[in-house]
Amino acid sequence: MTSLNAPGSESRIGNKTETGSYAGDTAHEADVDASTTAHLAEAAHAAVDKAAANLASAERALRDAQASAGIKISDISSQAQQVGSESLSSMNSYIEKNPTRAVGIAFAAGYLLSVILKK
Repeated sequence: MTSLNAPGSESRIGNKTETGSYAGDTAHEADVDASTTAHLAEAAHAAVDKAAANLASAERALRDAQASAGIKISDISSQAQQVGSESLSSMNSYIEKNPTRAVGIAFAAGYLLSVILKK
């Protein structure tokens, strides 16, 4: 019997299709496809769960590092402010004791800076 069906399409003749498979085979194929899909879905879910756990761990580590860095930066900042205050206090004391030298040092520093910046 000649069929005018499109390639890949099936028409049933009794219990057998033109492609040679029986009607029960499609039910078996559907079960296999459902089983394969379920296994793939389980594997995908497991991979996503593992990735989420790893990301959560990495996020905790980054937050801990950020907190630690914030404390370190705060300590360094306060130390820098303290050193700056001490230096300013020392410089003010020197200027009060030696005003002429302070003016001469400021003039020399300004002159050297202008020579360096001209080049």
